[in-house]
Amino acid sequence: HAQRGMELAYSILHLMHCISDRLEIPVRCRCGVHTGKVSAAVMGTVLPRYLVYGPDVMTARLMESTAEVGTIQVSDATRQLLGYEFQWQFDKELQTKLPGGATVKSWTVLRTDANLDALLRCTERRSKDLAAYLGQFQAATSGGDDDQQSPLQDPPPPGGNVPPPA
Repeated sequence: HAQRGMELAYSILHLMHCISDRLEIPVRCRCGVHTGKVSAAVMGTVLPRYLVYGPDVMTARLMESTAEVGTIQVSDATRQLLGYEFQWQFDKELQTKLPGGATVKSWTVLRTDANLDALLRCTERRSKDLAAYLGQFQAATSGGDDDQQSPLQDPPPPGGNVPPPA
């Protein structure tokens, strides 16, 4: 989930930059990414809403609200889960104060060519995994005797290799 959160945040940052260039008006944003435990529920009957609660939600909000415009602020908890496979480049380490006086180590991610390359590597791998899975689905559901159809395999884990057909 940390990797997907990072991909989403960087995609949003890149998209806002592209929109700003195309429209020739300043469209700017900032993103925050944090990983932790949360609780979620659907609240209300007239206008139901999906809400997420917990101290880690507040930390995630703080990551966004204290980020500089045009950057992503990532908590150390998320950075540790990202690993080094896609080689995200972090700019500077920060100490972000939480309500109550505690501090959280966080990192700034800038919009750079290296980070755009990391995003493209992530999405390219996921696209290949999805294409292989859809190919399995098509093979399992196309023509032939219904009793002879092979079962559909579970999708591969994110970034994992596609298992061979059974």
